[in-house]
Amino acid sequence: MFNRGTVHIYSVGAESLIDIRPTVECRIAALQDPQDRRYLQLMRRIYAHRPEYADECAESGGRCYLAAALGGRLIGFAWLTDERLTLDHLGWHEKLHPGTELIHSCGVHPDFRGHRVFPALLSVIARERLTAGATRIWVEVDRINLNSKRGIERVGFEPIRAIRWYRVLGSGWATERPL
Repeated sequence: MFNRGTVHIYSVGAESLIDIRPTVECRIAALQDPQDRRYLQLMRRIYAHRPEYADECAESGGRCYLAAALGGRLIGFAWLTDERLTLDHLGWHEKLHPGTELIHSCGVHPDFRGHRVFPALLSVIARERLTAGATRIWVEVDRINLNSKRGIERVGFEPIRAIRWYRVLGSGWATERPL
């Protein structure tokens, strides 16, 4: 089996961050109760091709942000780390520079896509973390995910890097390439 793809890394600082509001009523906040694992069901649905990824994120030690519609229904999530950029066991593990934080493993319930929930999540997370002392916020996105890329750019993020990955017969690796 042969598979390949490209992940783009975007960056935003306080000077270029744009506040975005979703077009549906929802509340966005960091997960407060580490025992609350309702988001795992939504993650497993969105990452149906690899449902174990939800558990990997939960065990990674990152911080989970949730978007909840009125009534408490989870409609979106995003993970944040300040430790490293890791690409799906492809041999790419990069320690983040001090002050840089990475938003990754994001998803929005299919019924709520197109309502600016994803850009609102990014906006809230970036504003909170930049206010708390981070200097740059990164977000990763698959090159072919055009809807997410538009949402990322709407918030003021700009592309800074591209990482090309390959999988051949179960082995994987990644290389950085110019944008």
